[in-house]
Amino acid sequence: MIIRIALALCLLGFMGCKKDGESGKQQVVATGRAASPITPANFRETPLLTAAFWVFEFYVIPDRPGAGVPRKGTWYRFNPDGTYVGGHWEDQNDYGTWFIEEKPSMHRPGETFRNIFIDSAVDDFRDVEYEIQGVEAAGEVMSWVKTKNSADKESGLAKAIKMLSSPTKQQFGITE
Repeated sequence: MIIRIALALCLLGFMGCKKDGESGKQQVVATGRAASPITPANFRETPLLTAAFWVFEFYVIPDRPGAGVPRKGTWYRFNPDGTYVGGHWEDQNDYGTWFIEEKPSMHRPGETFRNIFIDSAVDDFRDVEYEIQGVEAAGEVMSWVKTKNSADKESGLAKAIKMLSSPTKQQFGITE
């Protein structure tokens, strides 16, 4: 029974992508649902988030050393209208809506942080909430801590850096 369920899930995963007839590239097909976009609240971080691509230079999963390495190169491009596109390295594989609000910290009692809520239209399992726990003075580096309100309930810590375009492996010294 478990094998049948696993096979069904694999088939559903393959159905989420289709080939473009002309280019042969994978097209992102939405299987999730995102809320309607709202204009993000005006915090110090809002214009920083909407000015560039935010790329995970480092990602750590505290309970599983080394497991966060594949998330290096994940990126988000937040738009001022409350929509975003996202991806990994050169590939765009996500889009949806986002907003930011101030909340008491889930990780540091007594403190308040701005939280980013990312609502994927591609896959509901990608819905995530991050506490912005630090912003470097020039606004080019941020520390994001994933909350348990995220769809996968897994902890995570990201060093997000500002870039003018989606990242390439070459920029990060990765040769494959």
